[in-house]
Amino acid sequence: MSNFGGFSNNKLSFSSLILLTIGGILISVGIQKYNNVKNYQSWISIDNGKLINSEIKETYARKKKSSGSGYTYQIKYTPYIKYSYVFDSDYYENDKYSNSTITYDSKDSVNKIMNNYYLNKDNLKIYINPSDPTNSFLVLEKTEPFIFFLIGAIIISAALYMFINKISLL
Repeated sequence: MSNFGGFSNNKLSFSSLILLTIGGILISVGIQKYNNVKNYQSWISIDNGKLINSEIKETYARKKKSSGSGYTYQIKYTPYIKYSYVFDSDYYENDKYSNSTITYDSKDSVNKIMNNYYLNKDNLKIYINPSDPTNSFLVLEKTEPFIFFLIGAIIISAALYMFINKISLL
Protein backbone atom coordinates (compact mmCIF):
# COMPACT_ATOMS: atom_id res chain seq x y z
CA MET A 1 0.00 0.00 0.00
CA SER A 2 1.64 3.27 -1.08
CA ASN A 3 1.61 6.39 1.02
CA PHE A 4 1.04 9.92 -0.29
CA GLY A 5 1.39 12.92 1.98
CA GLY A 6 0.69 10.82 5.06
CA PHE A 7 -2.47 9.31 3.53
CA SER A 8 -2.77 5.73 2.45
CA ASN A 9 -4.51 4.98 -0.87
CA ASN A 10 -7.57 3.72 1.01
CA LYS A 11 -7.85 6.96 2.94
CA LEU A 12 -7.45 8.96 -0.28
CA SER A 13 -10.17 6.91 -1.95
CA PHE A 14 -12.46 7.37 1.03
CA SER A 15 -11.68 11.11 1.17
CA SER A 16 -12.35 11.44 -2.54
CA LEU A 17 -15.65 9.60 -2.15
CA ILE A 18 -16.70 11.86 0.74
CA LEU A 19 -15.80 14.99 -1.23
CA LEU A 20 -17.63 13.71 -4.32
CA THR A 21 -20.72 13.09 -2.16
CA ILE A 22 -20.58 16.56 -0.57
CA GLY A 23 -20.06 18.18 -3.97
CA GLY A 24 -22.96 16.19 -5.42
CA ILE A 25 -25.23 17.22 -2.56
CA LEU A 26 -24.33 20.89 -3.05
CA ILE A 27 -25.00 20.69 -6.77
CA SER A 28 -28.31 18.94 -6.04
CA VAL A 29 -29.30 21.74 -3.63
CA GLY A 30 -28.30 24.25 -6.31
CA ILE A 31 -30.55 22.51 -8.84
CA GLN A 32 -33.46 22.54 -6.39
CA LYS A 33 -32.93 26.24 -5.62
CA TYR A 34 -32.63 27.02 -9.34
CA ASN A 35 -35.97 25.30 -9.99
CA ASN A 36 -37.56 27.29 -7.14
CA VAL A 37 -36.22 30.58 -8.50
CA LYS A 38 -37.41 29.64 -11.98
CA ASN A 39 -40.89 28.80 -10.64
CA TYR A 40 -41.20 32.12 -8.81
CA GLN A 41 -40.04 34.29 -11.75
CA SER A 42 -43.59 34.43 -13.09
CA TRP A 43 -44.96 35.65 -9.76
CA ILE A 44 -46.03 39.29 -9.46
CA SER A 45 -46.36 41.67 -6.55
CA ILE A 46 -49.46 43.66 -5.74
CA ASP A 47 -49.78 46.46 -3.20
CA ASN A 48 -53.36 46.12 -2.02
CA GLY A 49 -52.95 43.65 0.84
CA LYS A 50 -54.75 44.30 4.10
CA LEU A 51 -53.80 42.97 7.51
CA ILE A 52 -56.49 40.79 9.11
CA ASN A 53 -54.67 39.34 12.11
CA SER A 54 -51.14 38.94 13.41
CA GLU A 55 -49.34 37.21 16.22
CA ILE A 56 -45.98 35.69 17.07
CA LYS A 57 -45.83 31.91 17.19
CA GLU A 58 -43.32 29.88 19.17
CA THR A 59 -41.74 26.71 17.86
CA TYR A 60 -39.15 24.47 19.44
CA ALA A 61 -36.00 23.51 17.58
CA ARG A 62 -34.22 20.36 18.74
CA LYS A 63 -30.43 20.45 18.52
CA LYS A 64 -27.96 17.71 19.41
CA LYS A 65 -25.71 18.67 22.31
CA SER A 66 -22.08 19.32 21.42
CA SER A 67 -21.09 16.59 23.88
CA GLY A 68 -22.94 14.15 21.62
CA SER A 69 -25.29 12.87 24.31
CA GLY A 70 -28.82 14.16 24.35
CA TYR A 71 -30.55 17.17 22.89
CA THR A 72 -31.22 20.77 23.77
CA TYR A 73 -34.38 22.59 22.83
CA GLN A 74 -34.35 26.14 21.64
CA ILE A 75 -37.39 28.36 21.24
CA LYS A 76 -37.73 29.95 17.79
CA TYR A 77 -40.24 32.61 16.82
CA THR A 78 -42.11 33.10 13.57
CA PRO A 79 -44.54 35.80 12.50
CA TYR A 80 -48.08 34.71 11.80
CA ILE A 81 -49.83 37.24 9.61
CA LYS A 82 -53.22 36.69 8.08
CA TYR A 83 -53.91 39.04 5.20
CA SER A 84 -56.35 39.67 2.39
CA TYR A 85 -55.89 40.96 -1.14
CA VAL A 86 -57.76 41.54 -4.35
CA PHE A 87 -56.56 40.24 -7.70
CA ASP A 88 -58.56 40.47 -10.93
CA SER A 89 -61.56 41.70 -8.91
CA ASP A 90 -61.54 38.55 -6.73
CA TYR A 91 -61.01 38.63 -2.95
CA TYR A 92 -58.49 36.25 -1.33
CA GLU A 93 -57.22 35.54 2.18
CA ASN A 94 -54.03 33.78 3.15
CA ASP A 95 -51.62 33.37 6.06
CA LYS A 96 -48.50 32.12 4.25
CA TYR A 97 -45.65 34.31 5.36
CA SER A 98 -42.84 33.04 3.14
CA ASN A 99 -41.96 30.41 0.56
CA SER A 100 -39.11 29.31 2.83
CA THR A 101 -38.88 28.63 6.54
CA ILE A 102 -37.93 31.78 8.40
CA THR A 103 -37.44 31.72 12.17
CA TYR A 104 -36.03 34.24 14.61
CA ASP A 105 -34.23 33.80 17.92
CA SER A 106 -36.20 36.44 19.82
CA LYS A 107 -39.71 37.86 19.99
CA ASP A 108 -38.12 41.29 19.80
CA SER A 109 -36.74 40.55 16.31
CA VAL A 110 -40.15 39.43 15.09
CA ASN A 111 -41.84 42.47 16.67
CA LYS A 112 -39.45 44.81 14.85
CA ILE A 113 -40.07 43.14 11.50
CA MET A 114 -43.82 43.10 11.99
CA ASN A 115 -43.90 46.75 13.08
CA ASN A 116 -41.61 47.93 10.28
CA TYR A 117 -43.21 46.05 7.41
CA TYR A 118 -46.73 44.88 8.21
CA LEU A 119 -48.49 46.46 11.17
CA ASN A 120 -50.10 49.89 10.74
CA LYS A 121 -49.61 49.78 6.98
CA ASP A 122 -52.44 50.78 4.68
CA ASN A 123 -51.32 48.45 1.91
CA LEU A 124 -49.19 45.35 2.18
CA LYS A 125 -47.05 44.06 -0.66
CA ILE A 126 -48.22 40.56 -1.55
CA TYR A 127 -46.43 38.20 -3.94
CA ILE A 128 -48.89 36.07 -5.89
CA ASN A 129 -48.89 33.42 -8.55
CA PRO A 130 -51.01 34.98 -11.32
CA SER A 131 -52.02 31.57 -12.65
CA ASP A 132 -53.17 30.52 -9.13
CA PRO A 133 -53.92 33.69 -7.10
CA THR A 134 -54.77 31.63 -4.01
CA ASN A 135 -51.02 30.97 -3.74
CA SER A 136 -49.37 34.00 -2.14
CA PHE A 137 -46.63 35.09 0.28
CA LEU A 138 -45.59 38.25 2.07
CA VAL A 139 -41.91 37.36 1.65
CA LEU A 140 -40.70 35.74 -1.56
CA GLU A 141 -37.22 34.28 -1.17
CA LYS A 142 -35.31 34.00 -4.43
CA THR A 143 -31.94 32.70 -3.25
CA GLU A 144 -29.46 32.57 -6.09
CA PRO A 145 -28.38 28.95 -6.55
CA PHE A 146 -25.10 29.60 -8.34
CA ILE A 147 -22.99 29.65 -5.17
CA PHE A 148 -24.08 26.04 -4.51
CA PHE A 149 -23.09 25.05 -8.06
CA LEU A 150 -19.73 26.80 -7.73
CA ILE A 151 -18.79 25.33 -4.36
CA GLY A 152 -20.04 21.87 -5.43
CA ALA A 153 -17.97 22.01 -8.64
CA ILE A 154 -14.85 23.09 -6.72
CA ILE A 155 -15.25 20.26 -4.21
CA ILE A 156 -15.85 17.68 -6.95
CA SER A 157 -12.79 18.98 -8.85
CA ALA A 158 -10.67 18.64 -5.70
CA ALA A 159 -11.95 15.09 -5.17
CA LEU A 160 -11.21 14.11 -8.77
CA TYR A 161 -7.75 15.70 -8.53
CA MET A 162 -7.03 13.71 -5.36
CA PHE A 163 -8.29 10.49 -6.95
CA ILE A 164 -6.35 10.96 -10.22
CA ASN A 165 -3.13 11.77 -8.37
CA LYS A 166 -3.59 8.66 -6.21
CA ILE A 167 -3.85 6.47 -9.29
CA SER A 168 -0.79 8.01 -10.95
CA LEU A 169 1.29 7.28 -7.84
CA LEU A 170 0.66 3.51 -7.96
